[in-house]
Amino acid sequence: MTCKAQRRCGGLRAFSLVELLIVIGVISVLMALLIPAVQEALRVAHAIQCKSNIRQLTLAFLKYAKDHDGELPGNYLDGLGMDGDWLGSFSTTEGPDGPWRAPQNGTLWSYMGEQEEVYVCPSDAAGNGRFSYSAVLALTGVPVSTLYRGAILTVLDEHDEEKEVHTAMPLLVEEHPLHNIGQDDHREGGFSGRDTLATRHGGGAHVGFADGHVERIRVPAEWYAENLILITPSGKRLDLEKGEYRYGELLDEM
Repeated sequence: MTCKAQRRCGGLRAFSLVELLIVIGVISVLMALLIPAVQEALRVAHAIQCKSNIRQLTLAFLKYAKDHDGELPGNYLDGLGMDGDWLGSFSTTEGPDGPWRAPQNGTLWSYMGEQEEVYVCPSDAAGNGRFSYSAVLALTGVPVSTLYRGAILTVLDEHDEEKEVHTAMPLLVEEHPLHNIGQDDHREGGFSGRDTLATRHGGGAHVGFADGHVERIRVPAEWYAENLILITPSGKRLDLEKGEYRYGELLDEM
């Protein structure tokens, strides 16, 4: 009995080389179609999670203020010291009590349910693995009742053209592009001066405002925190770049 006859008798039929190549080709086409779809789904899921993280942090700031005479938590450079640092990241001490304990050393740790993952954007592959977000230094430690009336941001519209956006409330928490615990210039969670916003989500970043809502915004390539203009209740524009307001302090008129 020949091999061909044996295969018939056993009810088995081997694939030919052409058939195998066709199957491999079909699988390759399906993979080429599915991988971008899976990647897009992951990108959307990461963006949703990041937005949720920012919202939880923003609400934690407001809850903290409710429990502390209406004052927002401090930051590393606003004169309140480590006891008031919302992130607990700025310290010259190495070891368990140093910056490597962020965010556990922060004043918001209990308000965040002691969940480390909430401090990190899932898309922040280049970060330090401990925190991806910062708080606006100019507003840390200030009473919620005397917050600035709003803010002006220079953002990009859907046509990539710059425009000024007037917000009813100032932003509190933003998504930072990079933080490296252990390096002198990136051990804090403060947003000021030459700091920029992240571009992880469709070229934009999530920001949390003082009323608790969160938005994704896109900014010009040369945009820095210095471009953030705050507005006082009397309508005066305060420009950080010109030194018109200081970290953690309110002007008399406020």
